[in-house]
Amino acid sequence: MTATPDIPIAALLLELGFCSEAAQRIGRAALEAAKLTNPRKKNLTASKREAAEAAIASGVARCCGTSDCLPALIADTRPLAIVDRNACEICEGGRTAPAIRELGRALVRAGKQRLLLLGGVPGAHDELRRGLTGSGVELSVVDGTTTRPPAQARAWADAADLIVVWASTPLEHRVSLQFTRPEYRDKTMTVSRRGAGALAREVARAVRG
Repeated sequence: MTATPDIPIAALLLELGFCSEAAQRIGRAALEAAKLTNPRKKNLTASKREAAEAAIASGVARCCGTSDCLPALIADTRPLAIVDRNACEICEGGRTAPAIRELGRALVRAGKQRLLLLGGVPGAHDELRRGLTGSGVELSVVDGTTTRPPAQARAWADAADLIVVWASTPLEHRVSLQFTRPEYRDKTMTVSRRGAGALAREVARAVRG
């Protein structure tokens, strides 16, 4: 039985969108931090590929560097790497708009047209609003850094068909607590992935059941 050849680390990082020397250094540091390699090694065992991709996803903030995407990762605590556009975790190479349109269709089919979003950043909010325009979905956004009067928070939560908690974005616990009471549990979900497109795909999958 022929053994699977090792993967050159530089080639793997290039495939994952780490094209520049600076980006490659950041990507490699994430692999070393995950104990998948060390500074002396040039190759990675093929069986570690999945773990390597997971280490990159959790250990590096990957951005194409445009003014539309960069602000979404400014507050991220992970090292920032400027990567190929297709590897950007915010715009995902332009796949965001179709994902948001599909989210609108999925929400309407599920009868969940009133969407309440907790957290996120203004750029992502604008993308979602543009993509949902004309879909029949009513999007309400809660700034994750500012609490609301209790009566207002309760009214918004009561009116929503679906409450999405956008974790890993600017969202303070004191704010999310206003909208995640036990009585709202059945219509609340949490999304941990960044980027409007990733959020749209995850919510669409959830409402499709």
